Amino acid sequence: MIHNRSVRIIRFQEKFRSENGSGSEVLGISESSLKKQIFDIFIKTAARPPEKQVEQEVFFQKWTKYYFENWPEQIYLAIDSESQLCGYLMGCLDSK
Repeated sequence: MIHNRSVRIIRFQEKFRSENGSGSEVLGISESSLKKQIFDIFIKTAARPPEKQVEQEVFFQKWTKYYFENWPEQIYLAIDSESQLCGYLMGCLDSK
């Protein structure tokens, strides 16, 4: 389904403080919520995702942990006007 709405591309590492000062947020979305949304997209778009939840978590960590831990500034998020993640790009900008 295609939606006609504006999308903003931001880096995962771009974090904003919530108004009450508790935790970091990106455009009003908590980091844990963003990771859950990335996980959901990852599993939905995987060629052959595991069926069991535990195996899905391991599969997700295998392919994303390195970037979350070492290159979070190279994770780009597409956030729509309703503060929903509609896509992401995760990768190395220079593979030399």
